[in-house]
Parts: sequence; C-alpha cells; structure tokens
Amino acid sequence: MNNHQIIADYYAGHRDEIVGFVAQRIGDGDTAQDLVQDVFLRLLRSDKLISPITLPALVFTMARNV
Repeated sequence: MNNHQIIADYYAGHRDEIVGFVAQRIGDGDTAQDLVQDVFLRLLRSDKLISPITLPALVFTMARNV
C-alpha cells in the first residue's frame, strides 16, 4: 500500500474525529474542516515514508499545532 492510499483511507475513516478535535481547540467548525484538509494535503505532498502505524501520530501532532 502506498502513502497516498494509507492517507486517503485514514482520512476517510477519521475525518470527523479529527475535525471535532480541532474544532474544540479553535472554536470554529468550518475553519477546523479547512485546517484538517490542509493537514492531509500536506501529508499527501510529503515525500516522507508514512505507515499506518505512524500516520495517527503525525496527524494529531499537526492538528495540535494548528
């Protein structure tokens, strides 16, 4: 499985959870959706090796720093 498929599958399965997490932190659901999309786009453009094990930590680390 390649990086893009790993990221797409994770996004499909966890988008709502991550958007909720970011929305609680910033207090705006619409902006949270935009930020989460930006995080996943950055991951898709990354040339780093991503695995199903490391992806959750990467996503939540990035989401915490928005």
